Amino acid sequence: MKTELFIKTKNGELHPVNDIQVKFENETGELTTSPKSSYSNATSNEHFDVKSIAEFLGMKPSGIYGLVHKRKIPHIKKGKRLYFFKNEIQEWLRNGNVDTDQDIQNQADEYLRKHKV
Repeated sequence: MKTELFIKTKNGELHPVNDIQVKFENETGELTTSPKSSYSNATSNEHFDVKSIAEFLGMKPSGIYGLVHKRKIPHIKKGKRLYFFKNEIQEWLRNGNVDTDQDIQNQADEYLRKHKV
């Protein structure tokens, strides 16, 4: 006979333990639970195909193919198939920050400080 464990959430819902992400809050000492989502609990080596990466980024597959063609998005090609690793895509998105005017001014000041004119 197999025994299955359940966790009861604050709103009274029962969830099997293997379907729950458990988070212990150090500050409050409270135990909180939430259902697993498809993207939030992904492992670092999770990969996407063109259709799923387009959905993840909120784009059309044709836009993904355009980025691949221009070599603007990190990808792996095996035969005719394209793969995108989630951790690489997240890093690519993080590195896409646009510098503010203040950032550019700080970089210019730093350059002039190092390279006396």
